Amino acid sequence: LAKNQLGSHGPEGAIALAEAFAKMLSLSSVNLDSNYIGCDGPEGAIALAEAFANMPSLTSIDLASNNMVSETGHVWMGEVQGESYDVGAKVMYNGRQMTVSQAPDSGGDMRMLDFTAIDALFDALPRMTALKELNLSDNALCGVDRQGNGTFTPAAIEKLGQMLSGTKISKLGLTSNNIGQDVCTVHMLVGILDLPETSITSLDLRGNGCDQAAKQAADQAAPGVTVRWDSREW
Repeated sequence: LAKNQLGSHGPEGAIALAEAFAKMLSLSSVNLDSNYIGCDGPEGAIALAEAFANMPSLTSIDLASNNMVSETGHVWMGEVQGESYDVGAKVMYNGRQMTVSQAPDSGGDMRMLDFTAIDALFDALPRMTALKELNLSDNALCGVDRQGNGTFTPAAIEKLGQMLSGTKISKLGLTSNNIGQDVCTVHMLVGILDLPETSITSLDLRGNGCDQAAKQAADQAAPGVTVRWDSREW
């Protein structure tokens, strides 16, 4: 089902697919690469996350290039609720919590990052008891897309590390998510994945702009994890 642009015209396609998955309890692998599922709101991703959590035979999920973290266009601050509009502040917009990525300009226009879709997936991970492989490449998980647009935040990577605890996921793909923009985030991620509570043995960090110092430090922090650093291949 890769490259079908299911989410390009709204969440309905992904929601319908989630309903179909509910009847496919023996399905072991799902490849939804490049379907833009989070492009027009998180509803499709939320439905799929719930479906995945109820598929007892599911061992592999590929959600690369699906806009699982998205940034709003310019929004007038009067439509946003929050105690602060500074970059990094948590606010409410359209009934969802978002993170300010651009503070209001002189006209009151601001931008926000929406983590609703990826949070739904992360929250469902502990219930995906058979899952061993997860590919989340090219989803702007740190709030910055492949072109460098957006505002960096490690929040999603931190949550991913926490939610992996106790799962059977051994292979994790995170290429092209701009994780290397912050060396501390690389160290934190790899350090978490080497804890005994996680099952990760293979981590793909290619295309994240990690420098040599980050690579060396990460290799030392997690000797039990095979980390791939260079060009993107999954």
